[in-house]
Amino acid sequence: MAAQKQISPTARTAKVAKVAAKSTSASTNSAGHFTVPGMAPAEGAEVAGILQERLGALIDLGLTLKHVHWNVVGPTFIGVHTMLDPQVDGVA
Repeated sequence: MAAQKQISPTARTAKVAKVAAKSTSASTNSAGHFTVPGMAPAEGAEVAGILQERLGALIDLGLTLKHVHWNVVGPTFIGVHTMLDPQVDGVA
């Protein structure tokens, strides 16, 4: 299996934005799969893969923040708990 080239999250986001900017509407093809006019199926698959990675990272971050949020103990409990509230809400 060939090794995949590593791309930074910022470069991936820029690439998704560039590809998405090529078209403004979506449709379905004869097979019922979601397509974007002006985006080749290979580009669509690449964008979907990038978005899937970002979604996984966001879910992981949300679960980590909730874990920390609900398991804070000690004298800094209120400060840390309160500080994490907007972070948890922002990810949810």
